Amino acid sequence: MKKICIITNSKLGSFYKAYKYLNSKNYTFLIISTKKFKHIKNDNIKHVFISDKNTISFNEKVIEICKVNKINKILLFYTKKISKSIFNKFETININETFQLARYSTHSIPCQPC
Repeated sequence: MKKICIITNSKLGSFYKAYKYLNSKNYTFLIISTKKFKHIKNDNIKHVFISDKNTISFNEKVIEICKVNKINKILLFYTKKISKSIFNKFETININETFQLARYSTHSIPCQPC
């Protein structure tokens, strides 16, 4: 079973929409959030709220929580600074709306979102 951490400062609408298509027997998720909001209740999803506004302290807490929970990968739905130590310790993938900009070029017509 893959253990994936999601670090977020959003409500994760796109993640929750995609989650229903995943085979939940293959994944468990640890969601670390900097905002309080209602999460979907599911046996394969654990939620941790960190209110720390200090970037260094926040990153240290994330690393410790991920080590304790034996996380395999981290998905970033996060728009603030993440330390290099997180990228060095865990396979980390940045899922961010700024990737939409890569779909546009000065030499082409902008793609419309599907």
